[in-house]
Amino acid sequence: MYQFNKDPTGLNRWLIVFLWVSVAVNSLALLHDGALTLGFLFPGGFAGMGEAWIDSLIYLSAVVFFLTFGVFLRWQYLASRNVWGFGAKGLRFDPGWVVWYYFIPILNLFRPYQVMKETWRASSDPENWRGQHPGIMVEVWWALTLLDAFLGRAIQSTYASEHGLIIAIAFDTAQIGVNVVTLMLVKEITGMQVALVRGEGGSMRTEPVVSTWWPEDKTEHVDTGEIHSEQTLQPSTGEETVLLGPEGAGETSDRESSRTDPMNDPVVGWLVVIAGPGRGTAHPLGRGRNGIGRGPDSRICLDYGDMTMSRKDHAIVTYDPKGGRYYIQEGNGVGLTYLDQELVNKPMSLKGRQEIGIGQTRLCFVPFCGSYFDWSDKVVKEKSMNGVLEGREDTGEGLEDSHV
Repeated sequence: MYQFNKDPTGLNRWLIVFLWVSVAVNSLALLHDGALTLGFLFPGGFAGMGEAWIDSLIYLSAVVFFLTFGVFLRWQYLASRNVWGFGAKGLRFDPGWVVWYYFIPILNLFRPYQVMKETWRASSDPENWRGQHPGIMVEVWWALTLLDAFLGRAIQSTYASEHGLIIAIAFDTAQIGVNVVTLMLVKEITGMQVALVRGEGGSMRTEPVVSTWWPEDKTEHVDTGEIHSEQTLQPSTGEETVLLGPEGAGETSDRESSRTDPMNDPVVGWLVVIAGPGRGTAHPLGRGRNGIGRGPDSRICLDYGDMTMSRKDHAIVTYDPKGGRYYIQEGNGVGLTYLDQELVNKPMSLKGRQEIGIGQTRLCFVPFCGSYFDWSDKVVKEKSMNGVLEGREDTGEGLEDSHV
């Protein structure tokens, strides 16, 4: 069951109200500029109201724009933060940067578009977000946004010229278009996230989400190749899955291929999330160094929405197969790591059931290998693993310190 990091429905309602107010104000400005262009300069009309009317309209438009834009940025931050909390793997853009992308030169020409597209896809199905397609709605939204920004700059220097009113009409029209498409995007993304929390979206759907702005297409594209309409998508059963079809016959995904020899990276223990985002999940440890972070480059990837955790190697858990012991040390990030409430500022011995604190996340360490057993052993040692498990007292000292 998915959960919100922050429920966006209340903010969503306010944003929709502000967007409709913006449409109304922009429509009023469009009507005014159109009347002036067509020469409707009759007493009591728009022109008859004088400069006070024009100044009031300009100030009203500015106030409504900044209020709407501020609420929209807050909504987009929450929407991005929620998809991280839904557990979507491999997301590129941190929620903390969503707002700043609009103000950084060069990046503000394309990065907000990429963020919005990723948010839509991950809101559609966090477990298979790369296979989701928002159609052309996001492209239309961003094209109108760039056009609106360009015309807004042009109108400042040309309003008093003979072509000024024409540009003003185009600017008003573009703003109306941006607000309407933004309204549609906001309602669609929020609706998909609410459906996920209610258990009605994501993998629970019987049919994939297709944007209303995109013509129906029976071909679904995924990272492992093309799946055509004659293929059937079957739920995972834990067995090897083979793609059927003209181009996928006999091929397996990279992830399945990596499982052909589990001994390439056998499990030596687990980190179980006992508090914070991702609570209830377990992550296997391998031999050597296991970097913990929220980015896809970390060996132990905890991308559940804890933004206080470093993207890569916040902390490192190491298993030494020769000595059969585990260690924990601080990583390369600026965040701190705690072992049973004690600050980790140097390599420390790690034992079973000890608690690791990273940001807002708490992990319980569960060892599997140790001095009694290792995957490199050809024969299980005299202290058999079954005996260790049966005779072990839960002292929190680790399996390697148990006696039978």
